[in-house]
Amino acid sequence: MFIGLGMSMNPLYIQEVSPNNLKGAVATTNTLGILVGMLLSMETALGTRDQWDLMLCLSLIPALLQYLLMPFCPESPRYLLLTRGQEAKAESALLRLRGDQDMVREEMRRWRR
Repeated sequence: MFIGLGMSMNPLYIQEVSPNNLKGAVATTNTLGILVGMLLSMETALGTRDQWDLMLCLSLIPALLQYLLMPFCPESPRYLLLTRGQEAKAESALLRLRGDQDMVREEMRRWRR
């Protein structure tokens, strides 16, 4: 259940915080990560009886990295604005991600349409 939740929530968050011009590249990178994981689990790679423990341990590296970096990720600005109605927090989170006030105002204006 956790893997299914992670496989759906992670790309959703990444898509929401990515700039419009990078959304495709970010989605492709996520898909390539899944492909690499599947290739490594093949019997010709690490999916054997002798190396299953190494395969399992390798998945801990990105999971631990995500866990450690999560406190530094802002809440989704789009969620804050459209669902919670917290415009100031949404603007602050988006400014932290984009760094350009004009870009932030334009993006928030598009979301309100």
